[in-house]
Amino acid sequence: MAERASGKPWATLYAEAMATPLKFSATRWVPEHPPLLGGGITTNAIDYFQFLHMIANEGEFGGVQILSKTAIEAMETNRIAGLEKDALAASIPGPWGYGLGLWCETVGENGRCNSASSAGAFGTTPFVDRVNNYYGVLVTHGSPADIVPVLGQIRIALNAVLKAE
Repeated sequence: MAERASGKPWATLYAEAMATPLKFSATRWVPEHPPLLGGGITTNAIDYFQFLHMIANEGEFGGVQILSKTAIEAMETNRIAGLEKDALAASIPGPWGYGLGLWCETVGENGRCNSASSAGAFGTTPFVDRVNNYYGVLVTHGSPADIVPVLGQIRIALNAVLKAE
């Protein structure tokens, strides 16, 4: 759809909108065409943290506004408030929600995610905590069902350490 709307091939769009402004050196789509937006990307830690830095900073990286603040707010707005949780989701403790492509671990009164994560199918879980002002990536060998409880424990410990400083 993006290719059709812009008249540009995916590789050009991706390079112009993300890879070049984020200074990616190792991030690639596999397969490159058509891209699998729900997976199929390979990267390194530096590129991943540059992307998370941009998300945590309301779409800005290195003085360049890559995604609009409105886009970040849209991503991080709970889209399922008031809906019944299914069996898997009911096992996740707390008042969580779901935005556009990410889990809202905690949701503010305005409906925006205070903390968000996105457990990947192969054990990589990025997270952004807007309340405590940090972000990171947990890399494990396991399924999202195994990772979510561990991530919760790590985040509780991390929050305790940050508050003690």
